[in-house]
Amino acid sequence: MHSKRRVVVVTSRFPLPLVGGFEIKNFQLIKYLSKWYEVSAHFIQRAVPCEADIQTMSQYCEVHLHAPTIPEVGLKIISNTALGQPLQNALYFSRNAHIAVKKDLASADAAICSVIRTSDYIEGFCGPKFYDLADSLGQVYKKNYPLSSGWQRLAYFIEGSRLIRKERFLVENSSGVFFFNQREASLYASAPNVHVVPHGVSEGIFDSQSISSQYADGLSFIGKLNVAHNIDMVTWFSQHVLPHLPGDLKLYLIGSNPAPSLVSLARREPRIVIAGFLDDPYQALRSSIASICPLQTGGGIQNKIIESLGCGAITIASGKAIEALSQSEESGILICNTPDEWVIAISELLTQPVQHQFRRALGRRYASARFSWQAYGDVVHQLLQQGIDVYDQRHRQPKPDHLRV
Repeated sequence: MHSKRRVVVVTSRFPLPLVGGFEIKNFQLIKYLSKWYEVSAHFIQRAVPCEADIQTMSQYCEVHLHAPTIPEVGLKIISNTALGQPLQNALYFSRNAHIAVKKDLASADAAICSVIRTSDYIEGFCGPKFYDLADSLGQVYKKNYPLSSGWQRLAYFIEGSRLIRKERFLVENSSGVFFFNQREASLYASAPNVHVVPHGVSEGIFDSQSISSQYADGLSFIGKLNVAHNIDMVTWFSQHVLPHLPGDLKLYLIGSNPAPSLVSLARREPRIVIAGFLDDPYQALRSSIASICPLQTGGGIQNKIIESLGCGAITIASGKAIEALSQSEESGILICNTPDEWVIAISELLTQPVQHQFRRALGRRYASARFSWQAYGDVVHQLLQQGIDVYDQRHRQPKPDHLRV
């Protein structure tokens, strides 16, 4: 068996269990890289994964876990504040992790960092390095700034500017930067090393057909229920839209770790049902009247929309939620921005359901043609290998043929 080239991956949060889009993306990244490379992955987080999940990831990579301590994070926050660097990076600072990654990089052929928070760990690497940013966090914060108030508004303004500067630095000092959507990539269009990579959805989602009457009397919302923008969406919908809909219409919240505020909201409003983590969430999405994504703050690719389309659910979303989707007019998504628009659209679905059934097939066709983890893995591999080949030509002695991927 021929030896593989060695790639070091650094990311925040362990991919398993697959409870959200971030975890799914990183799992697929490492899984597909392991087909062509020897992967050494460093995970920066305080929570310790269970042994079974560690063993599963060990099938695809060497697993290195690093837990930032509160004192070192606190000192890094002070340092980054003074130096004008993003606080996002400070939250994932670990001195031991820096030492371990630096040692690992000494024998690496390439390095890839997933999302901007852990970018500092590979900045000093002299070989080909890549940043799989997925979304421009700086642009997301910039958009959230005018929609916020008080200290949050100030935080978005300061941190957004710092993140944009950081993203530009990474573009100028790397072999490649990856975004999921053309709109954000176009902000750095003059840089030849900025690439749009395809997003993916869970395997088998396009073939799923099962229906359950359990969710037929309501709308569905899917996502990690302890994430700020998901909490904001549910809260906004419950305040501005749900009160104006029929009293027997439910809203099913599908996802893990519901925040205390959502648990409290569900207690006050019996129409809001926390379904929690489901083994087959796509059956619930497809069985409900519609899957909703009333995004008010944030941005980037919304995995919940792609999954909803892919499984054949009728999907309603705000204009902000679909900004990252190309040719969204072909997706069959119902776009609603104001509370009145949401109420009218949902009321039509309730009174004229047959007229909107075509949206299921349209959405599934749109998603299947554009989103797959196989395509994502192939594109990342191609770009990574190109970077390694270019670096070899300039700096290294040529590798024997049997070491080329």
